[in-house]
Amino acid sequence: MSGIDLLITRGGVAVYPQGAAAPRLTCATVEELVAKLAEARASQQKTATELTLYVAEELLFATEFSLPAKTPRLAEAIRFQLGMVVPFGDNTFRYSYTTRREGDQQKILLYALKDDAVLPTMETLAAAGHTFAGLFPEHQRLVTRAAPKGTWALLLEGRTSHLFTFRKGQSIGHTLCRQVPTPEELAALGGGDTIYGATEPPRHGLLAPTPLLAAKPLHKNFDLLPENFRRPDYFRHVILGLVIANLALLVLFGGFRLFQIIRLSHTVEQEISAIMPRVKVANDLLSRTEKLEGQIALFRDIGANPDVVGFVAKLTTQLPPGCYLDQLRLEKRGGSYLLDGYANDISSLTAALQTLGEVKLKSTSRRQNQNYFQLEIVPR
Repeated sequence: MSGIDLLITRGGVAVYPQGAAAPRLTCATVEELVAKLAEARASQQKTATELTLYVAEELLFATEFSLPAKTPRLAEAIRFQLGMVVPFGDNTFRYSYTTRREGDQQKILLYALKDDAVLPTMETLAAAGHTFAGLFPEHQRLVTRAAPKGTWALLLEGRTSHLFTFRKGQSIGHTLCRQVPTPEELAALGGGDTIYGATEPPRHGLLAPTPLLAAKPLHKNFDLLPENFRRPDYFRHVILGLVIANLALLVLFGGFRLFQIIRLSHTVEQEISAIMPRVKVANDLLSRTEKLEGQIALFRDIGANPDVVGFVAKLTTQLPPGCYLDQLRLEKRGGSYLLDGYANDISSLTAALQTLGEVKLKSTSRRQNQNYFQLEIVPR
C-alpha cells in the first residue's frame, strides 16, 4: 500500500488513495491510523509505506504581504516580518512562502503551521516505520501536471471556503470566503472561467477535480516537512560527490599543468643562462663583421688605392713660385684631389698643374691681399 495521501484535520486523519477525490477512511486517532496502515501493509507484505501528508486549510495560517522589489537578502527580510504577520505568539511553527514580482513590489504568499498541530502524528507514524514524501497545504494535492497552463482557480468548500488562484502551477492568491460564493462572485474574485471544485460531483458551475487528481502533483510550493523527517536525497549526494570528484580532478589537472609550466619555465631559464655567453660572443662577432663590411664597402667606393705620395712629389715640383697650399684633400669618389691655398697668379698655377691631370678651378676669392683658390685635379 504505497503512495498514500493523508489529510490531517482537527477531527483526525483522512486516508486518500492517490488520485481519489473522496477519502477511503477517516481515523479519529493516530493510533487507529497506525493500526489500519499496519493491516494494509500486512495484506500486501510490505514493511513500510511512503506517505504524502497534507494539512487542512483550517490548521494553516495564510497571509500575503509586499516588500520592495530591490529588498536585499529577501529571505532574511521575510523572517524578520514573521513576528508581525504570523499570530502564533511564542509557539514554535514552520512556514513556507512563494514570491512574485509585481511592478516595484515583491508579493509574498506565506503559509505557517504550528508544530504541535502535526508533529505528534508524524512522530507516531515515523516510529511505526513510515516515511514521508512531503507536508503540504491541502490545496496542493490538486495542483498537478494536468492543471491549466494559464490562470485558473480552485475552491475548497467548508465552514470557511478558500479560493486559490494559480498561474503556471504557482500560487498567486488565496481568498477566504465566509460563505460559499456564486460563480459570478468567484469570477470577480479572480478565478476567471476555469474554476475547479474539490469534491465529486462538483457544485454547479465548478469543474470536476478528476482530471487534476489523475495526474501527479507538482509539489513545487509550500513544503512544510521538517528536515528531520526528510529522506536522505541519495541522488543529490551522488551528484554532489560527482561534482566534488570533478572539482578535485580539475584541481589536480590544473596543479599538474602548473607544475609542467613551472618546470618548463625553469628549463628555459637554465637554457637561456647557458646560451647567453655564446650569444654575447656572437653579438661581438656580428658587430665586428658589420664594422669590417662597412670598411670594405668604403674601400670599394674609393676604388684602387691612389698613388698619393707620387702625386704630392709631382705637385711640389710643378707649383710655381708664390703659390702656397693650405690643404690637400683626396675625394672618396673618383680619386680626384682638392687643393686649397693662395697664389700670386692663379692662371700660371692652373697652367703649371696641367701636367698632373685635368685641372678644374672650383672657386677663387681675394682676402688680405691674397688670391685664394680651390681647384680639383683628376689624375690621368
